[in-house]
Amino acid sequence: YTDAARSDPQNTRRLILSKLELKEGMNVADIGAGRGSFTFYVADRIGEGKVYATDIDAHAVKEMKQNLGERTNILPVLVKGRRATGVESAPDDSIDLILMINSASFTKGQARADNIEYLKGFAQKMTKGGQFMFHMDWIDPMEGMDAKELTALFHEAGFAAEAKTIAMPSHIPENTYYLKRPGMVRKDLKRGYILIFTHPG
Repeated sequence: YTDAARSDPQNTRRLILSKLELKEGMNVADIGAGRGSFTFYVADRIGEGKVYATDIDAHAVKEMKQNLGERTNILPVLVKGRRATGVESAPDDSIDLILMINSASFTKGQARADNIEYLKGFAQKMTKGGQFMFHMDWIDPMEGMDAKELTALFHEAGFAAEAKTIAMPSHIPENTYYLKRPGMVRKDLKRGYILIFTHPG
């Protein structure tokens, strides 16, 4: 790993945060929130709004709860199942922004109908003109969806036909690989993307 590569997660995080158009009173869902890296930042900037912070990892949700401090606008949610949205309790047409940052993945091998229903569950909860930011750092070019394929999936689920693209940090190479144990099998990866989808309502 180069020094630049070691700093990639923080550089990408700063890039994403710089693109969030957060406003007082917004309702936001952080899907796959982990221990709250994005959740806390968002919560501190939306005032009386609410953050639904979801994760399938019980330990991460527990740690997030322990670190809430005086914040009362975060609703930690332990997700029961990989295709549960975690925002079932949110009123319809109430969420202004959804973040799915390097968490859920969509692959060519998954049942397309299931993925569409999953995304429709989010769309139902979103406001007219609400935005859904999706980020994946690396994808398997054999199994993972490229930006065009993912945009088509979101469109089938009710989002606008076009997505806004945020360029990944320029020093990140287009292709890389890692060696997978046992046997040190080479796994090729392609640089991911940051896309913003709009719910037309």
